[in-house]
Amino acid sequence: MDQAIFHLINGQWTSPALDLFMAALSDSEIWNPLLIAIVLSALFFGGFNAREFMVCLLLSLLIGELFTSALKSAVDRRRPKQVQDVR
Repeated sequence: MDQAIFHLINGQWTSPALDLFMAALSDSEIWNPLLIAIVLSALFFGGFNAREFMVCLLLSLLIGELFTSALKSAVDRRRPKQVQDVR
């Protein structure tokens, strides 16, 4: 059932303008310079609260990555880009 819903959304619920917009928005390489600039400016120009926030953010991202990678390997579901007949 979930593959049927996926193929419905991927094949029929499309919009060329939004497809292009979402492809550009979801490309993580575009956002790297901005994110690095935000983190560095918070570390150098922010006060104690900004530095504390960056440490907490880093810890939460690392913990989240550990859990999601363990869950992905336990579930062993193919990613959408690995499914046949995907645009």
